[in-house]
Amino acid sequence: MTITEPPPLPVKPAGFGIRLLAHLIDSAIWTFLLMLVVVGLFGGEIVVAARKAVEQASGGAVIIDPHMFQPPLWFTLVFNYALPVAVLVLLWKWKSATPGKMILGLKVVSADTGGPLTMKQCLLRMLGYVPPLIPLTLLMSAGIAPRPLIVVGAGVITVPLLWGFLSIATDPMKRGWHDKMAGTMVTVR
Repeated sequence: MTITEPPPLPVKPAGFGIRLLAHLIDSAIWTFLLMLVVVGLFGGEIVVAARKAVEQASGGAVIIDPHMFQPPLWFTLVFNYALPVAVLVLLWKWKSATPGKMILGLKVVSADTGGPLTMKQCLLRMLGYVPPLIPLTLLMSAGIAPRPLIVVGAGVITVPLLWGFLSIATDPMKRGWHDKMAGTMVTVR
């Protein structure tokens, strides 16, 4: 499906900058909520790891190994992958927006009708988010800490895939590849 004209309803496509800001707001909210869950579930273990680091301090310097506390694999799978996907899909379906988009007055709509998304569109839109995340996710899953060369390498691999998101800035309808795959667009309410 190729959409070159706006949907029949009077809508204004949301540009790259405001959509990026909405994403940053969503990320901050999710990070805050995730930190509450981590502290609630693993607070004792985190305190023990911190005490151990302080006790092992040499010369007054506290050396904290970032791998000293690692949440269990189930936690990572649920809270880094499954739950965020489910939450996004459900928010697109029933609220037509994420919290960041709601705060900024944006809405995800069907590009054909300007109306609410179907579940198929929500799932296709999520599927469109996957390719840019694959290289970085693989590096993180391998336990490779971000170092300058790794970040540059991941960037080189990821930039062509990120064009799907960056295309929002150049597309006349301000649609990324995930929007085009799903027949959706983000509008200003």
